[in-house]
Amino acid sequence: MLKVETGAMEELITNAVDTAIQQQIATAIDQLILNDEWIKKIEGLVNVNISQKIERQLSNIDLQSLLAENIDGALDRYSDRIRELAPKGIEDNSSEVQLNIEDNVVVAKNNFVTQNIEATNDVTVNNTLTVDHLIVRKDVNVDNKSWDEISNKTYHKVIESITDDFKAELVTSVLDHSNEYGIEFDTVLIGGEPLFTGNQLNARIQRTGIISTGKLENLEVAGETNLNETMHVVKKRVGINTDRPENTLSVWDEEVSIGIGKLKKNTAFIGTSKKNSLTLGVNGEPAISVDENGRIFANNLTIDRWQIGFEPQAPGHLGTRGDIVFNSNPKEGSPFGWVCTGNFNWKAIMGN
Repeated sequence: MLKVETGAMEELITNAVDTAIQQQIATAIDQLILNDEWIKKIEGLVNVNISQKIERQLSNIDLQSLLAENIDGALDRYSDRIRELAPKGIEDNSSEVQLNIEDNVVVAKNNFVTQNIEATNDVTVNNTLTVDHLIVRKDVNVDNKSWDEISNKTYHKVIESITDDFKAELVTSVLDHSNEYGIEFDTVLIGGEPLFTGNQLNARIQRTGIISTGKLENLEVAGETNLNETMHVVKKRVGINTDRPENTLSVWDEEVSIGIGKLKKNTAFIGTSKKNSLTLGVNGEPAISVDENGRIFANNLTIDRWQIGFEPQAPGHLGTRGDIVFNSNPKEGSPFGWVCTGNFNWKAIMGN
């Protein structure tokens, strides 16, 4: 029979137990390692613990001041380097994007200012292009609206700048220059006849722009004639202040119309063409008036050599034998007039 000492036995048992426990733990660990859920839990616990420790450490640090100090220091250290690397020909003072650079195109958003511009191909400007000096070295395209506007404006400017004095000087210069080459306008022919014969113009010249002439000896007008917007001659009728004469001669003075012409065969007419009254007078004073209804009024009426008048009583003025004055205030038993028998003598004319 094998005898074992107590101490050795305890050591032996302890070793056996430790070995068994280690084997169990190893087996359990091997099984846990193969378990995905357990691995995820371990990773989660580790991440949580690490995050909490980092947050506690960061909370004790002033990150804003630390970043500001490091950024300012970095900018100071590299400012000189940045200036060396920056393009020497560009100075950017804009507050927003002013220039876009893309493939095959550069876009300036606002005004583009330059001393000189050179393009090897076409240049297109959609809005206004302002230049101090324009130099064209080759052809100018004249087949467009803009060129038409320029040429028309230039033409009118030139026309406006030509004054009457310039025209006169130009004509004189042409005549003098022509005479130097032996050209005399007296020998100019129109239709085989001289332009001038003495002081007479060629009869073939039927239209002219003459606006002033000297004294005319004869004037023949075949068509309608308008003289200073006052006299109009239209188809054998003459109108004064009217271009539609109603009679052979029609004279208008504002709303009054006077006509002279033929009334009927062998009868002439002088009178108003509208519903106007008519007054005849001498020395600027009315003498005979005809109202619009045809009634005649005369201030003094003389037939042959005898004067006819009206008075309310026997006249006492000097008369001519045969003058008659009718009583303008007749009464019962009073004469209806008086007849002059010579000088201041008047005889009553009594009725039956």
